[in-house]
Amino acid sequence: MSPVIRQKPREQTREASSTCLSAEPAYGNDHHDVGEAINVTIIVPFAAGGPADITGRIVADIFNHHLGQKFVVENAGGAGGTVGTLRAARAAADGYTILSGHLGTNALAPAFYPDLGYDPQRISSRSD
Repeated sequence: MSPVIRQKPREQTREASSTCLSAEPAYGNDHHDVGEAINVTIIVPFAAGGPADITGRIVADIFNHHLGQKFVVENAGGAGGTVGTLRAARAAADGYTILSGHLGTNALAPAFYPDLGYDPQRISSRSD
């Protein structure tokens, strides 16, 4: 019987924070009124209930708590994460969409699929 490894809350927060650092915001020049409540969408390019979804929801909860802004997770699974990544690439560059990408969607998919429909380098530094 293998031992159960339990993480302390601080370790869980550190892991979630390191995942946040790999998220890719889409920044732009559109401005909204200060009093206007706008949700920030975190696109997780995988199915609900999996590790990427759970991590995205933990990150959204931390952001909600610390930033006072509403962060909502949107799952868009399919084709190894490329469906959700393409959705993020086509989202308005207004700063209210974040892609929770990783090695598969940002490095491997472009190597395997030459006609992918998005450029990972352009998504991470976009300002339409």
